[in-house]
Amino acid sequence: MNKKYHIDLNENYQKELARILKAKRLEQGKSLEEVSKGICSTSYLSRLENNQVKLQDPYLKMLFEKLSINYDDLKQARKKNLFLDIIKKQLLQQTMAYQETINKMIESNNYLDVEQELVLLYDNIIKGNFEEATLVMEKLDSNHYQFSQMEKLFYMYLVTLYYYSANQIIMAYRQVKVLINERIDEEVLYWVVFELSMCIHFLIGKFNTYIKDYMRFIKDAPVVYFSNHMIRHRFKSIYLDSLDDVTKAYNQMKNYYSELNMNDDKIKESYDYYLGLIYLGQNKYEEILKTLGEGNLSPRIVKLLAIAIINVENNGLYYYILKRLNNFNFSKYDEIIKNLCEYATIKVNSGNNIIKLQNFLKNKIYKMLKYSFEYTLYEAIIKEMLLFNIKCSKYKEGCFLMLNYLNKVDK
Repeated sequence: MNKKYHIDLNENYQKELARILKAKRLEQGKSLEEVSKGICSTSYLSRLENNQVKLQDPYLKMLFEKLSINYDDLKQARKKNLFLDIIKKQLLQQTMAYQETINKMIESNNYLDVEQELVLLYDNIIKGNFEEATLVMEKLDSNHYQFSQMEKLFYMYLVTLYYYSANQIIMAYRQVKVLINERIDEEVLYWVVFELSMCIHFLIGKFNTYIKDYMRFIKDAPVVYFSNHMIRHRFKSIYLDSLDDVTKAYNQMKNYYSELNMNDDKIKESYDYYLGLIYLGQNKYEEILKTLGEGNLSPRIVKLLAIAIINVENNGLYYYILKRLNNFNFSKYDEIIKNLCEYATIKVNSGNNIIKLQNFLKNKIYKMLKYSFEYTLYEAIIKEMLLFNIKCSKYKEGCFLMLNYLNKVDK
């Protein structure tokens, strides 16, 4: 992503109004003759719509009235960029203001169909309504909208965010590789894309890239919008520190705890998860069960608990936690974690049936990593499969797994 550069706002505003005029006329199925009649010539309207002449308020007011649009209301609505406005409200956790903006947009005649669809797509992704989001994406693709540059960038970001949020990490990574090479002028959009790329790089284990971007993020990103994100990325950086000095990492997490607002559920969940990751990196599976087993559950907390269960012998929390995991309300997008919990249950109940366990692991979890790849989960599953190969004397298959693992680590 290139750094932002100066924009001629007056020129952009002229282009935007011209585009709205033309798009609204076409949305309503009206001809140039119908709209221009009594106001100007059809050729002049055509030049207006194509930004070939300077727009003038008296003409615009009358032309928009022909389209049943109040020109003064339209200008007021266009003082803010709709996409940036909702992103900012979401980042600032202004829930009521965010929803009010969405509602007003839906009821307003001041926005184009494509703008409304993009905002609805964002809203569905943020709220986890992925099936509805899929339908909106299909509609956006099938209607062949003529995207402005801002709409194109916002849509690319939303598609990447959709894949990331729906645990289709390979697709998210492919999307973000294209997105980060686009020129993004608006500061907030630039940094939400940058932050999303950081999250994806961390998930797939590209830690060197992540660390480089993290240093830039905490230095240059606007704190007013990204303070909570910076806290969560701080947890990630401590986890990466633990790979070299685990004692230092434990102390950092302990000291950081007192500075945090643990009434914020998202911050608390992130703290627990990354503390669990530190334990996982040290193979302290019983500590994961003790620390995370009785707290609030999320899909990724469930994942850590399931990994811990398949690596420990029975202890006091064992069956209690397993029951909690199997009662967790998984969505269809958490299928790989649901299968992991089912695997843990099978292993507890039929620990000696190695063939059954190995087949389940290979077909219900390992194959799914092709789409839902996550480095931490991949490492745990590879380790489990290698242990089975050793027990079954399948050394050739084990070598192939190890080579595949090393290739992914090197990339």
